[in-house]
Amino acid sequence: MGDWQMGRTYFLNYVISNFNENAILIAYQILLWIKVAYCFKLINLTGAIFAILTKLFMEMFTYAIFYFSILFLFSVVGVVLFNDLEEFSALNTVLFTLFKATI
Repeated sequence: MGDWQMGRTYFLNYVISNFNENAILIAYQILLWIKVAYCFKLINLTGAIFAILTKLFMEMFTYAIFYFSILFLFSVVGVVLFNDLEEFSALNTVLFTLFKATI
């Protein structure tokens, strides 16, 4: 197979494939930024700040899990008790209504 035919085959395979190249490039870019953030902990100047921010994010993550679990619990209670109201007829609408109310 000649170079021209091989190039044409590669081009046709690239054009008709269902592969989303942009998604792979974005995922790779995110991974590189995560690697940069991880390398900040290795530098003496930013290592302490990185440790503080890591603990802060863990606390925020714990709070978010607690918040959404309580929100889900009250949503279930709202569906059971107030299902005759339109805002409390389905679980997803109750979650959205209570989330808006807590903001």
